[in-house]
Amino acid sequence: MSISEREDKVNKERELRLFFETLENIPQLIDTWDENLWITLVEKMEVSHDKMCTVFFKNGVSVEVGI
Repeated sequence: MSISEREDKVNKERELRLFFETLENIPQLIDTWDENLWITLVEKMEVSHDKMCTVFFKNGVSVEVGI
């Protein structure tokens, strides 16, 4: 395994650990904006001209939502 591959693996493990720590510390119902939760869970969000947006989560799941 190269140094770059090892660093990538360590970074992914760190992100996964942070993801689970964040999930453990949030209430079941989220009724206020939580920037740390957003940063931890969401990779990106795309808004299209047809009033649809797609949220891409860091775990690979994507969800399309009408706006």
